[in-house]
Amino acid sequence: MKKLLLLLLIAPVLGFAQGEQRYADGTATDQQGNTFEWINYGTQDWSIQNAEVVTYRDGTEIPQVTDATQWSNLTTGAWCYYNNDPTKARLYNWFAVMGIHDTDPNTPNKEFTPEGWHVPTDAEWTVLENYLIANGYNYDGTTTGNKIAKAMASTTGWISSTEPGSVGNDQSLNNSSGFNASPVSYRIENGEFYSQGAHGMFWSSSENLNFNWPMARNRYLSYNSQNSFRDASLSTDKNSGLSVRFVRDASSVGAYGILLNGTVSAENNQIKNVADPTEAKDVTTKSYVDNSDSNTYTQAEVDAIISSLQEQIDALQATTGSGTVTDQDGNSYPYLTYGDQVWTVKNAEMVTYRDGTPIPQVTDATEWSNLTTGAWCYYDNDSTKGRLYNWYAIMGIHDTDPNTPNKEFAPEGWHVPTDAEWVTLENYLIANGYNYDGTTTGNKIAKAMASTTGWDSSTNTGAVGNDQSLNNSSGFNAFPEGVRYGGGSDNYEGNNTFFWSSSENNTNGPWYRHLSQTVGNLGRGSGNFNEQNGVSVRFVKDN
Repeated sequence: MKKLLLLLLIAPVLGFAQGEQRYADGTATDQQGNTFEWINYGTQDWSIQNAEVVTYRDGTEIPQVTDATQWSNLTTGAWCYYNNDPTKARLYNWFAVMGIHDTDPNTPNKEFTPEGWHVPTDAEWTVLENYLIANGYNYDGTTTGNKIAKAMASTTGWISSTEPGSVGNDQSLNNSSGFNASPVSYRIENGEFYSQGAHGMFWSSSENLNFNWPMARNRYLSYNSQNSFRDASLSTDKNSGLSVRFVRDASSVGAYGILLNGTVSAENNQIKNVADPTEAKDVTTKSYVDNSDSNTYTQAEVDAIISSLQEQIDALQATTGSGTVTDQDGNSYPYLTYGDQVWTVKNAEMVTYRDGTPIPQVTDATEWSNLTTGAWCYYDNDSTKGRLYNWYAIMGIHDTDPNTPNKEFAPEGWHVPTDAEWVTLENYLIANGYNYDGTTTGNKIAKAMASTTGWDSSTNTGAVGNDQSLNNSSGFNAFPEGVRYGGGSDNYEGNNTFFWSSSENNTNGPWYRHLSQTVGNLGRGSGNFNEQNGVSVRFVKDN
């Protein structure tokens, strides 16, 4: 019996052969008792059915709103059927997925998802897309470029298309990933319903900070396209109605969602108690196994099994080259592996050094221009935009006494990249075909590093701003945050982004990297760019 239980514990972390279409790895239940299926994609478990809940996790009702005018004026959570037809799918506004259930800003938000699950962030959608691309789910079998829409789309219901590789072209070949996104379409922010059969749209829990009105990030598939898109040009207002999927919480670790906290069983690839123990040392009661004392486990034996299992899980996740790290303020950053390096693919957001010492926010231009110690700001002092840091901050220079040891800026186990580490990243991307033209010589990697939205447009071939949907094949996701110059003025949002290195170039100032919407290369500079400038920061994992 012990051998059988051990096999049940370990089996879920082992890989399974992939056939023409993937099928569910398990099932879970929401707060209404609805059962939904899920599939593991690398380090993530995703539901493969749209949400159907009509209450929050604690049982509080999510109201159904059918009237278009009422829907358009909502600032709290609601759901509807497409076309108000109960035979069709449920759609939710963003307020619902965020648990905003009343108009009092001081009331804690509710939980939309069932226990152990959450609505995916924008970064988690990107991790899923990168996994599907890297594992050959592009319609043409390649492992670069985003052509995964067919693999994610359901096999029926889409408008027909003659575009090769598109979702609507020979729908019988869709859904090899098992994600099963159906074209239920969406409800526009004015309350109207739009284009069933043409689109499938899904919320993320992340806001879209590129606009002056409330928007949120989403993913969508279109019947005549090969791509999984980020942010539709229409209907991303928070009171739009979209479909929702769930991702298992990080506390449910392992390739198949083995829970290491909580109770012990082999149901749905989870470990939990099959029956209440009769003694503190028992994992299962003797009545569950049989009446032999030899079939009970002591706590020490359970701890040893879990420790061994955790080692296997850690080893498995290490081979994927991706994951998340948390900084000293509790902010989470996705990371990716590039050759021998591991880089965060989200800009720094902390407001303290590693030991908890505050990094001051400085809004006044004159005060900023006179700084010789660390500080941060929002671009244009707008809290909806990215945080920018002067070089003193990333070097931990927190007071004016030269004898005081510098603080650590990066989270434990990570550091701000040196100029040499930036060069290593550039060389890796070039050598591995991330140049926009597929060559492996010359620096033409900007498009592969840049985000797919937010850049000013450009007609230059291979430039970051030219057909932004082709950007970010590397997953680095550099967004055009702009810069605060040492004089205190903010410039270049939408057309440039800059990143610090921790290396100085003699008397010319620190080395930095930058992307521009009109060019195809990652730039390197130091001169005329002083320590008081405020720019973005990424981290590299310590060796």
